[in-house]
Amino acid sequence: MRRRSLRLVLALAAITAIALSVWSVCNLARWRAQVRADRLVTKAQELGGAGRRQESRAVLAEALSIAPQHPRALRELAVHLLSEGRPREALPHLRAAAEGSPSDFGLMGELARLYAFLGDTTEAIRWLRRALQVYPRDALAHMTLAPLLLQTGDIEGAMAAAERAAELAPKVPEAHSVLGMMLWQAGDRTRAASAFHEALRLRPSDTEAAFWLDALSMELDRQGAGADGEQHEGQM
Repeated sequence: MRRRSLRLVLALAAITAIALSVWSVCNLARWRAQVRADRLVTKAQELGGAGRRQESRAVLAEALSIAPQHPRALRELAVHLLSEGRPREALPHLRAAAEGSPSDFGLMGELARLYAFLGDTTEAIRWLRRALQVYPRDALAHMTLAPLLLQTGDIEGAMAAAERAAELAPKVPEAHSVLGMMLWQAGDRTRAASAFHEALRLRPSDTEAAFWLDALSMELDRQGAGADGEQHEGQM
């Protein structure tokens, strides 16, 4: 009986050792493939930066043949497709890259902005919120989220996102311009004007902020003229 038990223990130990060995070999092979693919992606980026796009694409294809789910390779492929004006073809590759990099909030933000560009507000908001779960201090994500929430009718959420963006990036003119737009939509024209003024103080050549400030000033002037007219008629 003892001999049988010993044999069983030895057999189980042997099976476990074989399983661990196979697991180690598979993981080592996977690791080597990832390292090689990573080097190829770096080479593809260098070739692309030098204007050798066809060679870059070929090297990228080699990287993906070695590691089909390699996030950097998938993202680089998406970048190629976007530069060629093919955003819908780029989308699944960028999404796969983001799904394979659950801690890369920047990549999630890129995917969200692509969804927004393609008109899918729901998915854009969902990915921005995922990015902000990873890194709540991402000012660009808050800045991008604000107008998208406004599109859905969530004015309070849009305001909160815009205010957070301006708080996190006080020296970025665009953050104040977005805040100005949200305040204007919320009916707070005085604070909206202040936000646009701050954007122009940070960057006097900011034509977009200047345009919106002029438009807001004209609206305030019309309202003032209308109020004066009503007051005058009342006195008569």
